Amino acid sequence: MEKKIVLYKKIKEEIKEQIESRRLKEYDRIPSIVELSKKYNVSTITIRLAISELIREGYLETQGSKGTYVKLKRADNKLIALFFSEDIKNPFIGEIYSGIEKVLSNEGYHLIFFKTDGNEEKESRYLRELLEREIEGVILTPTSSKGNSQSVYYLKKLKEKNIPFVFIDIKIENFECDYVETDNYHAGYDATKYLIGKGHRKIGIILGHDVNTIRERFSGYLQCLKDNKIEFNKLYVKQHTFQKYYEETGYICGLELLNLKDPPTAIFCTCDSIGVGLYKACHEMNLKIPQDISIIGFDNLKFTEYMIPPLTTIHQEKEKMGEYAAKILMERIKGSKGPVQKIFLEHKLIERGSVASFHKEVM
Repeated sequence: MEKKIVLYKKIKEEIKEQIESRRLKEYDRIPSIVELSKKYNVSTITIRLAISELIREGYLETQGSKGTYVKLKRADNKLIALFFSEDIKNPFIGEIYSGIEKVLSNEGYHLIFFKTDGNEEKESRYLRELLEREIEGVILTPTSSKGNSQSVYYLKKLKEKNIPFVFIDIKIENFECDYVETDNYHAGYDATKYLIGKGHRKIGIILGHDVNTIRERFSGYLQCLKDNKIEFNKLYVKQHTFQKYYEETGYICGLELLNLKDPPTAIFCTCDSIGVGLYKACHEMNLKIPQDISIIGFDNLKFTEYMIPPLTTIHQEKEKMGEYAAKILMERIKGSKGPVQKIFLEHKLIERGSVASFHKEVM
């Protein structure tokens, strides 16, 4: 049995090489199962194994009684799959999508959008479906950073089919793959440093989902406190858990922080949507922003400049994130075999009206 497996793989790779080198061209008819078994001096079962895998991987297609042909790659089937937790109506996703679309539409590609709702089971189901479709590449924001997530199995299957993919914003731990994200560690550090520079020492933080981007922002926060000799207070840390929407997280976690016996004077929201919920909590408690509580966000979504007061936040190059991911994917589709690309984009602090100076004599 072991010998048969080795033989069929060897035959499969030889036929694949002939297709990729264009010695066998699109829609050439390949010899029949019987003819190939004679040519390679193996059983028809061994040939069927090789051919079935090449069909599954999109190199060949059967035409009933007419035989098996090299699959025709039609220009209008140039498809790229996009995986995001929400659709493009979400302002963060919308800006990333704009960057992706700008690059790939110029290359003649069509985009198909998969909305995962942050559901790992749904994500893995969609990835499994992709294995049966003619797809050129994938750009995805994984629902989980964990290396043992359900989706990893299907991502490995995509790799086996030589379908390139790029992680964007979030990446899976210990998984060798191109990715593009903000330098979240230093961005988290700079957000915290800004609050400290304004005189704050009691700094709370509301974390989003437990993914690498949020953990990196939290690490930056912790290191900045340490570098400035500010004692870490675990009561000042709240985490998004069961709530579906970040606005709800900001509201619930915000109330918890603001009702502490010794509440923080400033709160770092690890995404702007958390800040929206926190604003609501403040208004319900009749706390004035920034006079009673200072708030800094993360993302610089377009609506933040229209909040009252406008939200001070960390700007992410969201459209550029999409552009970089699309360009890397195009390089892979065109045959680039270079090392894994790890792109960290720069961030910028946008100073508005939600942070006030906190004078030490008042502490």
